[in-house]
Amino acid sequence: MDYRIDLQLLRAFVAVAEERNFARGAKRLATSQSAVSVRIKRLEDILGARILERDRQGTNLTPIGEQLLDEARHLLAQSERLVDRIRAAATGQGEKIRIASTQRAMSAVTPKLISYLRLEFPKVDFTLLAHSSPEQLDALRAGKIDIGILQPPANGFQKMAGISTAPLVSEPLVVAMPRKDPLTKKPALDWRDLRGRVFTLAPIQKNEPLFLKGLTERCGAAGFAPEINPQDIGFRAIMPYLAAHEGVALVPASATLSVEIETRPIGNPLQIEFEMIWNDDFRKPLIPRISSLVEGSGIFS
Repeated sequence: MDYRIDLQLLRAFVAVAEERNFARGAKRLATSQSAVSVRIKRLEDILGARILERDRQGTNLTPIGEQLLDEARHLLAQSERLVDRIRAAATGQGEKIRIASTQRAMSAVTPKLISYLRLEFPKVDFTLLAHSSPEQLDALRAGKIDIGILQPPANGFQKMAGISTAPLVSEPLVVAMPRKDPLTKKPALDWRDLRGRVFTLAPIQKNEPLFLKGLTERCGAAGFAPEINPQDIGFRAIMPYLAAHEGVALVPASATLSVEIETRPIGNPLQIEFEMIWNDDFRKPLIPRISSLVEGSGIFS
């Protein structure tokens, strides 16, 4: 015989015991009296003891039933609390998720991601912080943030113990320029079109070996060396800077533009990749759901 007790059996018992009547117990459970009787009989068979007795005055608890009633109420209350906790975790009710983002990601990826997550998890408090990639890794290790959004390092995150990653988006860089620039008359550009143009770079670009290598190679294949104008400004400030000066910049295709700036695609573009990272040691229950949703959402396509 299977001695496991189904919660339905305990609910039937508690309903009858509290109502002191099988018919009223069945009504309370929105089921038939015969179904309740079957459940009570099944529970008694499992326990090997009578738990309810009927007489002319109604239905009464046996001594074993009196003992069982307190335990059954406790177990049912525990099961309800468990369901409530899991549902709250699944929906993120009352949870706070701290997301750190690099400036470059904030120009394109992060706003879309946050908007998507707030629609999917309206009861979650998503807090956005600006951190560089090294700052994010330190904050993850210390449990000060829950998710990071950044570009993966050249050697990836494979050797970083406890850090899990999920790809967000890979997109081409496009050429941004002031609206008055003659190149805006072309629907698409070639690297040869950028000969003689000054490339405005933010610190993150001028210090990124893979980016500089790709830029130098593409310009070299077009017959010139890039003239670089490094500026000590955040990546999000490149657009306002271009609007007030001459030159071009390479920005993500999804970057938010100002009215003074236009972008054009370029053949054989440089690519930019972003990943979401988190620390498994401090992982909150909602983060695996966020990861799986983001990977299959297509929000960046």
